[in-house]
This record gives sequence, structure tokens and C-alpha cells, in this order.
Amino acid sequence: RLRLLGPSHQGLRPTTDLVREALFNILGTTFLNGRVLDLFAGSGALGMEALSRGAKSISFVERNPKSLRLLKQNLQRLPDVAAEVRIFPADVFKILPKFSREEEKFDLILIDPPYQANLWLRVLQSISQL
Repeated sequence: RLRLLGPSHQGLRPTTDLVREALFNILGTTFLNGRVLDLFAGSGALGMEALSRGAKSISFVERNPKSLRLLKQNLQRLPDVAAEVRIFPADVFKILPKFSREEEKFDLILIDPPYQANLWLRVLQSISQL
């Protein structure tokens, strides 16, 4: 099992290994060979779990520069990945309309906004346009 680098800056609380494993055990193979979107990607742990479980492509969206560095470092730690990996250094609420205009489609959307940011309703409204 690959150990990912975690955040050292305040405000980030990555999803625990236990929660991540439980989530993907529930999802099973529903997104196998699918396209995954990881919003508020942080360290990339959720998206990388999707990669390790057979996602065909992953699009990470993260705007925090420190988190982006960490995400890129974690991606470099992965063994050769056959999947398409894209990183969007952008605000979620600015990139989602772009995805909609370009008719981007995803089989699984992972949403893990910053702790206590109270963004859930706004995010769900935005992704409903995809």
C-alpha cells in the first residue's frame, strides 16, 4: 500500500484511510474504466484511490498552491499509471461551468470540500449542470 504525503498546513483535514477504503468498498466496480472528477482534491488521496481501483481517467481540481504541490508530489510517488491524469489548478465554481460548456462527462464525482467550509449545497447545484 502506497503511503501518500499528507498536508502540513492548517485548514486541511484529509479523508482518513478507513473512510476512503469504506467508500470505495461500497462503490465497488461501479466506475471501473470510468472517468472520475475529484473536486477539492487536496492531497489527491480520493482520486488516487479511484485510480488504484481501475478508473480510466481522473481530473483533479484544486486551487490551493500548497495542496497542488502535495498532489503533484503524491502523483509522482505512484507506480506507472495507465490512466489519463489531469490537474486543474482552479476554483471549483469557475471550472464546473467550463466542464459543462465543453460537455465533459464523468462516471464518478468525488467531493471533499474544506472542513467547515459549508460549500455542499453550492457544489451540488453546480454539478447538477454537468
